[in-house]
Amino acid sequence: GRHCSWDVDDLHLVQLKLFGGSGPDDVKGVNGPEHDPEASLEFLKKDLAENVGTSGRPIITFQHFAWLGGMSDWWQPEAKERFYEVVKPYHVACLINGHSHGASFIPWHDLPTIHYGSTARGDSDTGDFLVVRVTDKERIVIDRKLGAWGLQERQPLTAPAPPPHT
Repeated sequence: GRHCSWDVDDLHLVQLKLFGGSGPDDVKGVNGPEHDPEASLEFLKKDLAENVGTSGRPIITFQHFAWLGGMSDWWQPEAKERFYEVVKPYHVACLINGHSHGASFIPWHDLPTIHYGSTARGDSDTGDFLVVRVTDKERIVIDRKLGAWGLQERQPLTAPAPPPHT
């Protein structure tokens, strides 16, 4: 399908492609079918209910567009708030986005986010990638650039959110 999820041990991961929105009305500033989130928010809501439920297992979501900062204006603020309403009842280890072409850790609402670049940006730049490790106690993030390890973050995981009401 367009969106997917998988488990690694007790961690649940969800790939939402562009962003966690419902349809073309959630896009901001650009037009065209290539920016349609294709009901990824509905996928996320159903997936979390079916695969995480009230377990308290940590989740990580991945998407292209950011939640805040300079590269976050590609989707409507209302769509971001609907996304937040879906994930806030769960134990969010972090939200990861690309599109920023740089690395930063900026909390959005009360959720940890990781804004990151890309594995390739043209002939003159080799790009970079992240290594993220989540244990039952902490989240560790390190980035890799050609020939060097870089930006690091080590944060304790917050307590799981109360189980969602279903």
